[in-house]
Amino acid sequence: MQPLPADLLTLLADILYGDSRARAEAIRRAPLAGTVSITFLGRICRDGSPGAAHAAWEAVQRIAFNATRPGAPAVESESAQAALCRIAGDAKNPRALRAAALRLLSCVGRAGSVKPVAAMLTAPDMREEARAALEQIPGTEAETALRNALRSAPSDFRPALEQSLKNRRVKWNEMGIRR
Repeated sequence: MQPLPADLLTLLADILYGDSRARAEAIRRAPLAGTVSITFLGRICRDGSPGAAHAAWEAVQRIAFNATRPGAPAVESESAQAALCRIAGDAKNPRALRAAALRLLSCVGRAGSVKPVAAMLTAPDMREEARAALEQIPGTEAETALRNALRSAPSDFRPALEQSLKNRRVKWNEMGIRR
């Protein structure tokens, strides 16, 4: 097992044990620690104090948005999406953390995150968040996942899936937004 990079250790220590200034600085420099830190920060969100958990989630968001920015290496983007899918799919995590990971995936997710998110459509406690994330993830893979889920969805969930499919087909000019 390789030792953790110094940037990551400093980030985790500042978020876990630092005062508000140290945590704010750790959040600011979080993208320097890389996408590997998302998993560790997710554990702090689950098990840490409320202040540390909040700071850890802010750091996760910064890292995810930095890793999926235009021009970022594809490896970083895929790694961030995979880590967020692991957080969202881990039943040990609180529901609020899993839902937050799915909301973040709705912003940064791409084709690689569709399959793990689609698997959550069958979980009664996470299906609405998973559906909303798939509605926002670009690409035909997400639309296909919604169509496949519609075939086997319970009757009370079918209208929501149908609405998501309709929302994906709406064009910008039909919404009154010019592009």
